Formats: sequence, C-alpha cells, structure tokens
Amino acid sequence: MPGSGPPTDDIGPKTIDAIMSDSPLFEIRITTGAAATILRAESESLAAGKAEELIRRAHHRGSDIALTVSGRDVQAVRRIELYLASVIHEVERA
Repeated sequence: MPGSGPPTDDIGPKTIDAIMSDSPLFEIRITTGAAATILRAESESLAAGKAEELIRRAHHRGSDIALTVSGRDVQAVRRIELYLASVIHEVERA
C-alpha cells in the first residue's frame, strides 16, 4: 500500500544515517565573554579554521574563551579539540 512504511527518497528507504548526513559533520560552540557562537562545517579542517579565526579575534578583544566540539567522528572531534586548545594556549601566551 503506497504511503505506508519508512520515508523514501529517489533511491529507496531513508535511514537515520541518510537523514543525519544532510547535516554538517561538525559543530563548535564558542563562548567569549557574554557572547556565544555556533559554527557548523562539513569538514574537520573547515571547522577548525573557522573556530581558530574566531578565537584569535576574540582574544584580540580580551575575551575569555570556552568551547565545545561535537560531531559524528569521535577521533576528528578530539583532533579539533586538541588543535583549538593549542590555539588558545598560543594566543594566551602572546
């Protein structure tokens, strides 16, 4: 019977993985002073680059910086966290 069963696209049934793949792979929430920003990106390098730029600008204004990183690839999320921690450490030492 048409209309019964899981949602479909042109290829076949949509799974939760297919639905999730429509969203960005990484999300970084950055809090600086009283402001907060949510960055979303499709790639690890793009997410890290966007966040680094914001961190450097925020530090230049003298803001404290806190962040959280989320995404489906746990190892990539950890690499982004470590990289951004090193960026924060670098700008705080400058």
